[in-house]
Amino acid sequence: MREIKYLAVHCTATPQTTSVESIKHYWKAHLGWKMPGYHFIIKPNGEVVQLL
Repeated sequence: MREIKYLAVHCTATPQTTSVESIKHYWKAHLGWKMPGYHFIIKPNGEVVQLL
């Protein structure tokens, strides 16, 4: 496995109660994206959801 040199952390700027499915729907329906905007989402409870 290659060495990881950088890690980018980004905030969705949504309420903590926003579901992962709702975020994915917004990207597809409103932004027209075919793929998720992030590789992972970390939920408020610490659960990591892989999107790509």
